[in-house]
Amino acid sequence: MEKIMEDIVLYEKQGNIGKITLNKPEQRNTIDIHVLKKLIDYFKQSAENGDVCVIYAANGKHFTVGADLKYA
Repeated sequence: MEKIMEDIVLYEKQGNIGKITLNKPEQRNTIDIHVLKKLIDYFKQSAENGDVCVIYAANGKHFTVGADLKYA
């Protein structure tokens, strides 16, 4: 089952801390164009909101294995 696009990267904010979480553990958090667009959006959103700190995390066993080669 494929994750809904909104769920592939999660964003939450508490006070001056933003947390961006890769959420494709079944694919070892590979980075494809959809993930990249979400990351860019969330980093821009954090910068515009004046977040002091952004935590970049991932769900699952692997942080990321890098690019999703099926899109190469």
